[in-house]
Amino acid sequence: MNYVHGGDVYRRAVDLDYSVNINPLGMPPRACAAAKHGVDQSTAYPDWKVEKLRDAVVSFLNRKFAPVAPEWISFGNGAADLIYRLMQVLRPQQVVVAVPAFAEYSVAAERVGAQVVPVYLPEADDFSFTPAVEAEFIRAIEAAPSGSAVFLCNPNNPDGNVIRAEVLQRIAAACEAHRSWLIVDECFLPFLHSEINYSMVPSLRAFPHLVILRAFTKIYGMPGLRLGYMLTAAQVLTDAVRATMTPWEINLPAQLAGVAALEEREFVEKTRALIRAERAFLVQTLPSLPYVEKVYVPVSDANFILFRTEKGAPDLKGRLLERSVLIRACGNYEGLDERYYRICVRTHEENLELIRRWRSL
Repeated sequence: MNYVHGGDVYRRAVDLDYSVNINPLGMPPRACAAAKHGVDQSTAYPDWKVEKLRDAVVSFLNRKFAPVAPEWISFGNGAADLIYRLMQVLRPQQVVVAVPAFAEYSVAAERVGAQVVPVYLPEADDFSFTPAVEAEFIRAIEAAPSGSAVFLCNPNNPDGNVIRAEVLQRIAAACEAHRSWLIVDECFLPFLHSEINYSMVPSLRAFPHLVILRAFTKIYGMPGLRLGYMLTAAQVLTDAVRATMTPWEINLPAQLAGVAALEEREFVEKTRALIRAERAFLVQTLPSLPYVEKVYVPVSDANFILFRTEKGAPDLKGRLLERSVLIRACGNYEGLDERYYRICVRTHEENLELIRRWRSL
């Protein structure tokens, strides 16, 4: 099996990991303390109902977006786990994906025999979800067999473009009309200051075929704990996904850390302010660094940046690894090639060190 994602720091000497889009402030201190307490309590089985975490998620979403019902929530070992479970349960004939996009959408679909139908985001428009793309996307939904699935990531990985809720609602309406499932990945959405303008959580009641994926991985900096959740008003789908799981799917440290993390309002605001400032700094600096030809700069607060190197440039990931810096090579994304790379946004001190080592190439 080939590993095509970021974060593989176990077989390399890496001082600066710019390959994963994780909160540069790390895990909130209270969440970290809760996880450690969970380890101390792990002589007991974890709560198979995930009751405290479920209540905390309901309270969080009700306060932030709109009322949600506890029975709409299913937990998984990160959003990726739920993507695979959804495909195993739905087994769609076709899966429509806006590309470039997170590779696991297509991999999970192909694993159950689905045909992946890509809708290409235009490089000339910085891979943004233009009205022309929306129209093509809806045509693909209309042409797909009933029961098909549609994946959208908002903001999109690897380019950072966001799709406004009214656009997603039009796509959701098309999915409802053709009885297809719209799966919206909102794992990066909490980094946006105006998150409410983009989330589909308030639309769950209106669209029974809508599924939302969210995770603690990115904004709360806890990828090692593996914790995500799925939201849908379709009880039949919720029951089917839960039926694929073991009785103790979510470990106790993750459950307790999740509860504590959802109480961290100041931590999230501090993160957003840092990302906005440092993203602007990196976007301004990147074009002056060796081998960089173009930086894609959508209007976004996403905590990552996509760029392209010059023709004939060396393997930038390999060159930076020589200086103990790991970045994300994006040649495995459909629609991109070996000239495309992505970096995350980290603290100012780390970003200065990245630039220093990059300039030394």
